[in-house]
Amino acid sequence: ALNGLLAMDGFEPLKHVARVRLAKILLYQGKPEEVLSLLEGQDNAAFAARYAEERGDAFVALGRYDEARAAYQAALDEAQPTVDQGLIQLKLMDLPDEVGSE
Repeated sequence: ALNGLLAMDGFEPLKHVARVRLAKILLYQGKPEEVLSLLEGQDNAAFAARYAEERGDAFVALGRYDEARAAYQAALDEAQPTVDQGLIQLKLMDLPDEVGSE
């Protein structure tokens, strides 16, 4: 149903909500590369923090921790705080240290 909505003409505000929900489903299904593809090029200011958080989660699933760190930080840096900033901070703290920094 979410893919169908994304394929329709119009409904742009609703499509952003559908895109975030579909990203969460794809992550749950173990498809982080599809999440990155789904969110590629999405730059809506109202959803920028949500998209950055989902990208961060996808990067974590792929073991790309530096990119996850950057995505989570981007979510925190957004002017419109549409994410749970405490949760994002916890996700940042839970990331492993950078390789070779031991």
